[in-house]
Amino acid sequence: MKQPKIIAVGSSPLVAREIATILSPILSPLPQLKTDTAATGDICQPAKDTFYVCANTQGTRLQNIVPQEQLFILRLQPTTRFFLDIAKIPAGETVYIFNNLLPYAKLLMQECQELGIDRLNFRPLAFEEMPEETVCQELSRAKWLIGVSPFVGKEILFSDRYRSYLRPDLKVIPGRRTASVASASRFLAALAHFYQRKLQQEKLPITTSAAKQSLASQTDQLTQQLQQASLEIIKQQINGPADEENIAAPANLPKEGAPSPSMSEALKNLNYLVRRIERLAAAK
Repeated sequence: MKQPKIIAVGSSPLVAREIATILSPILSPLPQLKTDTAATGDICQPAKDTFYVCANTQGTRLQNIVPQEQLFILRLQPTTRFFLDIAKIPAGETVYIFNNLLPYAKLLMQECQELGIDRLNFRPLAFEEMPEETVCQELSRAKWLIGVSPFVGKEILFSDRYRSYLRPDLKVIPGRRTASVASASRFLAALAHFYQRKLQQEKLPITTSAAKQSLASQTDQLTQQLQQASLEIIKQQINGPADEENIAAPANLPKEGAPSPSMSEALKNLNYLVRRIERLAAAK
């Protein structure tokens, strides 16, 4: 069966790799899929059978280039652990939010305040939008600094560009981001629809019983892969074991080692699972 191409798109190669890393555990049950990366500026014309996945900061620009049915905007948010660690910072401290773009730095500040972390003095520090001299001066004052993992690691914050300006007593709290259940499920639902169409196209010319059984087995395997992928979405969000009741498989889904279902049963199972994924995608 023909496979779709997945491209993780970011404002920079570093962010594109972060998007690909977020997709990796979700797509791990689907080993037939491969993910490439690209910077937003490199996307000029969309390719057929290709899904483009980006963060919401790049969505507006890509919406003018990529058709809606091929573009998937992930709502990225740090794990709960990140905010729990921020909440431990003593009240009254100045906390710098280190990010490439000012809107996301302000969003992190807003999320902290909405969670009741409101006794800290947050100062956004957007290194791609502020003068380099200002960024370096602010970094030299920072005792507490927070930000998402790609930017507060060795490639940016601790690179030769900024390392010499950092205080010896600087405390850094990195945040690993994940995709929201709804936004990741919209992407997975589109993948499921892609496979549904391809399977239907392959089914129509098949006449022999052996070929039908082979396609039924392939459909059954795909259904189980998609089910596991949906569980990975939930697991990422809560940073722990997924609750399988949230995305339960059909009662008649074959167990491993059981006889393969008929083609009609396999398609029924797949259609059932797609509807369950769509419910996750529609969640607010």
